[in-house]
Amino acid sequence: MKLLHKIKGINKGIQVIILTASNKAWNMKALLDAGADGYFIKESPEIPVSDDASKTNYDNLVKAIKEALDKNYLKVIDKIHKKAIEFIDNDFSTKNTNYQLFYDRARSSLDIAFELLKYASKDNKYFNLAYLTYYQILEDYTNQIENFEFVSTTECYVNNRTKRVISLSSSSKPEWALKYEKDRNRNYFQRTVIENEFKVESLAKISFVLAFKHHKDNAYLKSFGRIHQLRNTKAAHGGGSYITIPEIMGILDVVKLFFNPELMQIHRTDKNNLCMKE
Repeated sequence: MKLLHKIKGINKGIQVIILTASNKAWNMKALLDAGADGYFIKESPEIPVSDDASKTNYDNLVKAIKEALDKNYLKVIDKIHKKAIEFIDNDFSTKNTNYQLFYDRARSSLDIAFELLKYASKDNKYFNLAYLTYYQILEDYTNQIENFEFVSTTECYVNNRTKRVISLSSSSKPEWALKYEKDRNRNYFQRTVIENEFKVESLAKISFVLAFKHHKDNAYLKSFGRIHQLRNTKAAHGGGSYITIPEIMGILDVVKLFFNPELMQIHRTDKNNLCMKE
């Protein structure tokens, strides 16, 4: 059991199948509760077992190994989560209470997403639920006033007011720093200043933050439009269609961007610049 805890402490995504001589139900439960991904009861020469029972036991082991190999991607995801949580821990004390509460929610959401993905090999709906959980983190991030500040339909900022992204045009209409576009696969935004009457909703807010806090180009903004589209169609209203592992990794790329240790220095630089302006 100690070895199991040590392995899972290194990376929760490492798949561990326990070979045991015990067939006691409580021992099996203890192993699974401790994080084992499966178990195989070894046959004893002292206890006769029918050929059918032996074959069933062997087939179960083969099935468990195949499932473990299919879940190899969990190792990558655990590494991403650990880096995000490390960033949160290092940045936590620098934030106000509201932002700290967001960090607490993000930690919890990462844990929930991982647990959902563990069960996705048994039911693909868990891929959809994990995807929605990651998207909630992105929405929550952009709901923090430091990242995106909505003052009015003609006054919005990103990155602690270092960039105004919606202003009042000369014709007294909202002027956006991004232009709405769409094709048959997605709705998205591109870097173009234009008068715009759209509501400031999740796609716009996240796109503003990607473009003007994280300096992403039009190609990246368009690819995020696909992530948003998958959230609204396949993940939320799949109707029998399910999010895939590559699509999970796609949204995790944005999560990584929002919780990137390199931002620690950027945050400090932004604060220094704001102080200089004052």
